[in-house]
Amino acid sequence: MTSSTRISGCRWALALAKVPFKAFVLAWALALACGKTGTKSAGAPTFAVLRDADRGREIPIQITWSKRPDRCTSKRRCPVALISGGYGVPYTAYSFIANALSELDYTVVSIRHDLASDTPLARQGDLLALRMPVWTRGADNILFVRGVLARQHQNLDFDQLTLVGHSNGGDLSLVFAQRRPDLVSAVVTLDHRRVPIPRSRAPRILSVRSSDAAPVPGVVPNTVEQATFGIMVRQLADARHNDMHDGGGETLKNDILRAILEFLSHSRRNHGG
Repeated sequence: MTSSTRISGCRWALALAKVPFKAFVLAWALALACGKTGTKSAGAPTFAVLRDADRGREIPIQITWSKRPDRCTSKRRCPVALISGGYGVPYTAYSFIANALSELDYTVVSIRHDLASDTPLARQGDLLALRMPVWTRGADNILFVRGVLARQHQNLDFDQLTLVGHSNGGDLSLVFAQRRPDLVSAVVTLDHRRVPIPRSRAPRILSVRSSDAAPVPGVVPNTVEQATFGIMVRQLADARHNDMHDGGGETLKNDILRAILEFLSHSRRNHGG
């Protein structure tokens, strides 16, 4: 997977740019994502394998760099997003999100959480309890990756992370956010199903929901809770849970991008970012 993945079928993004819209940055980022491909000089991904000696675990990562690295300094650190994919989905299969965020000065780190040597994910029984060790392991991966890269790249802001997680990756992202709220600014879940979204105003949360996979009752806040805590829930039409990655249809990917970029733009306006 390379940064040359192109987002096509984006005519609606051009229409969006022609009408008044508070989040101008949304239309701008979508137009860039739809109209150009990444090149090595513009931030081609870097691949690495980190080794956590304490746990005896290797953690493969893909880094999609900000398209304007000259803007990132120790005095003006650029934002960081960490992507955790769905179980069984390649960790490199979310480049449509990584490329769009890199246009907004984000450096995006995609983490492989599941290795061939791991015990298969539980499918029956009390899944909240049975999968918690997997989510905790994923949270440990995030913390380790964050620690290594923060030491190496002091021009990037690893103290206000944006977490993006699909399905099982969304569950483990929420577990990390609850364990280390001091390090998380925002969480985006793509149809996670089991870890309850915290009913609190921080971190800021967006949950994008599919049309074919219902979450466990109580996972997603009701409309009153959403309004009370500023939690955004975006229900998509004709959106399959298993398609929320690069292999999904262009309309679905565009809908996901619109929700994420609107959420981040709204969050920045409301929090002085």
